[in-house]
Amino acid sequence: MDKKTTTLYTYNVTPLPPRGFDEKTMEGTALLERHVSLFVSEAVSAAIQLNRTRCIKNVRSIEQRGPLTRPALLYDIE
Repeated sequence: MDKKTTTLYTYNVTPLPPRGFDEKTMEGTALLERHVSLFVSEAVSAAIQLNRTRCIKNVRSIEQRGPLTRPALLYDIE
């Protein structure tokens, strides 16, 4: 069976900047990085839950073009 790569965009959630992060001075960047990594892990969980009828073999990459953009998940399904 050929593997397909599927892209899932998380349209329903947008990571808003956390309190304490200032976009102009970039103060609180560590807060933002932690916030984005939590957001991305939630997006991976959502992807797995949405596709529980299919077998997700491998989350290949998470495309994050900027700290405040929605991530795209690339994974293999069978």
